[in-house]
Amino acid sequence: MLPQALLRSDVCFEYFSLGVLTDVVVDIPDVPGLDDFKGQVCHSSFWQVKGKEEEEPRRNADFQLCRPAEGIDYKDKRVAIIGTGASGVQMIQEMTPTAAQVTVYQRTPNLSLPMGRRDLTREEQDAQKPMYPTIHEAREHCFAGFHYDLLERNTFDDSPEERREHFEKLWKAAGFHLWLAGYKVSHFL
Repeated sequence: MLPQALLRSDVCFEYFSLGVLTDVVVDIPDVPGLDDFKGQVCHSSFWQVKGKEEEEPRRNADFQLCRPAEGIDYKDKRVAIIGTGASGVQMIQEMTPTAAQVTVYQRTPNLSLPMGRRDLTREEQDAQKPMYPTIHEAREHCFAGFHYDLLERNTFDDSPEERREHFEKLWKAAGFHLWLAGYKVSHFL
């Protein structure tokens, strides 16, 4: 039975979250020869939080899984990643600049866009603060709740040069711009 607070009509926001914590069994693929592999085998779900002691993870293979509290040095190593979920994508972008070789095994390609994350100087932060009310207002009227929206024209309404210029602008903006500030028929056919 739902709590009475959820049935009230005068409540602006209510949160009713059900979460079931389960005993997670990590899937380690049955790769021929994995038990004989002499290198490090790591699983993103076993990454150790710095300074936090945890019990030994259960595993469904006989090899030892590494638990890198301080990270792993990939310099000049051959690395294989199985899976390109959120963790896989993050690990790949960290490994590729220094690893000798990175091989990725994926079943389903993921949409991953450069987020363009960087530290802002105090001056950059202060320069944006006067725009906050305008940005927040714009988010109320956009498809995805960002302060930008899909273009109100179709992809082929523009010339090839105009399309390229627009896509380059979106790529440089980074984040979700490429996905959510593009032509209106690019992603919702």
